[in-house]
Amino acid sequence: MTPTPSAPASEPAAAAGPLGTAEQRARLFAEIWDKTARREAFSPVKNQRLALDVRVGMEAFAPELLAAKTDVELFYALVKISNARKDRHLKVRPVDGGLVVPGWNERAEAPLRFAVDYGQREYSLFVADLDESFFAGAAQVPRRGDQVVAVDGRPLAEYVAGVEPYYPYSTRENFWWHVAAQLGVRSGQLPPERFGARVTYELRAGDGSTYEVTLPWLPPEQLRWAGPKRPEYPGMTLRSRPRPTNCSGRRTGARRCCCAGWASGALWWPTSSA
Repeated sequence: MTPTPSAPASEPAAAAGPLGTAEQRARLFAEIWDKTARREAFSPVKNQRLALDVRVGMEAFAPELLAAKTDVELFYALVKISNARKDRHLKVRPVDGGLVVPGWNERAEAPLRFAVDYGQREYSLFVADLDESFFAGAAQVPRRGDQVVAVDGRPLAEYVAGVEPYYPYSTRENFWWHVAAQLGVRSGQLPPERFGARVTYELRAGDGSTYEVTLPWLPPEQLRWAGPKRPEYPGMTLRSRPRPTNCSGRRTGARRCCCAGWASGALWWPTSSA
């Protein structure tokens, strides 16, 4: 149910703190929903595919909006409410003179990059590239193709479920694409408390054994990547505009699959029919 303000609209502004009162934020939520209901171009197909009820999804995060006590808490509550609409085109960003979100414009990266294995019903992530100079002489060096088991002690499924509300997306495939792209990045995509001074990945090697690597966050300009920023899928080439939103492909043996971005026009296509 939509939060209902318990205070009268004439509540003195002086009684509100820097973020307003809970009652004022309840009215804010009601206004957001009202404008969403009147202006949003709802997609029955998308709602069915994602089992989405936009109003229920937005209302799930309303208590966080009402309980917010800091700029960061209020900002990310608004992010979640907006993202509940499941529309990649909609984003919430800080504005000059508005909520202060420390680290929003800062970016650091771990010396690993990741990509999505779309080849199974349950998607997974794997190491797509690494800064080989960083790992020179290391006792344990990740290999391309090693699968992600956990992030900072959280099993991958739990980690993905925890970050999902912070991503705007219109398809499941697009969501996983961006999770992979951001898994080795510290940025304002997630709240500051989601990041430690270092990040630990548990990985599974090709022989089935698992191991952990704990890595620092580094300035992007210090990293030297062996491959391109965009993941490459063996046996497939990218055609048209390079922004896939709807993908289907295997990490290996992908020649019989294609990856198409219907909204953006991007297309992964087999390089041969073998």
